[in-house]
Amino acid sequence: MGVIKVYVAGPLNGPDAPSYIENLSKMLKVARDIRRLGFAVFVPGQDFLLGLIDGHFDYSDYFHNGIEWLKVSDILYVIDLSPGVKQEMRVAMKLRIPIAHSIEDLLNKAKDLKKNE
Repeated sequence: MGVIKVYVAGPLNGPDAPSYIENLSKMLKVARDIRRLGFAVFVPGQDFLLGLIDGHFDYSDYFHNGIEWLKVSDILYVIDLSPGVKQEMRVAMKLRIPIAHSIEDLLNKAKDLKKNE
């Protein structure tokens, strides 16, 4: 299996740009902590940086890009719920990708994956 790939999901959208940046910061901090545990991580909010480069901020485009990464992830890590996160969870359940809600839960699910290799 190699390194376990974790898709980090959480609310991004808010009433204003500072809320979005605060939410993205929270996701990146959680992803950093998960990465320090030895996992590979994907944060869908990183598409924001692409938007800064090309001025393109299309939610649908970014969401669908993230879903493609979710499809190849080993575990979905959920920080908090939002409509987008609920969609990501439905995709994960359909594909039988384990969903973790805490670091302890993530470690247990990772152990199960390694055991079932």
